[in-house]
Amino acid sequence: MVSIGNLVLAPLIIYMGFQAAQYDYNDLLVVDKALVALGIFVFFISLSNIFSNSHLFKTILVVAKANDDLMILTFYSCMITFILLTIFAIGALSFSENLLDFIDKHWDEIRESAPTYTLNDFKAHVSSELVSLGAFALTIDLSLFIMMSTMVSI
Repeated sequence: MVSIGNLVLAPLIIYMGFQAAQYDYNDLLVVDKALVALGIFVFFISLSNIFSNSHLFKTILVVAKANDDLMILTFYSCMITFILLTIFAIGALSFSENLLDFIDKHWDEIRESAPTYTLNDFKAHVSSELVSLGAFALTIDLSLFIMMSTMVSI
């Protein structure tokens, strides 16, 4: 069930990456590329977990060992994704103050990329987006943790 939920949430991560890419500031921020990569990674992990646990996949495979190998691969992939998303979430939640200072110092240059925002509006928008990204990453982390603990109990 968690894998299906992550399969739905993964395209949202990718979409958030494309939304972040619209404020490209001289390739300074790599968050947009990281979000797209993590979204694709979560999508494939969830898909592999669904296939490794599905009855149809088990009947197609004659050798049960291949199914166990896929489950181990899925578990370690989930662990790596969990660690990366945790680092991303902590970074997004703690980076806010530094990014707001950066915006204050470089507002004249940033204004060219976001002409519809005032300084205060842009800072409020960036702060809310960082909190949203952090909370979203922690939500995916929780579902990955549930998925990993389920795999361990099997």
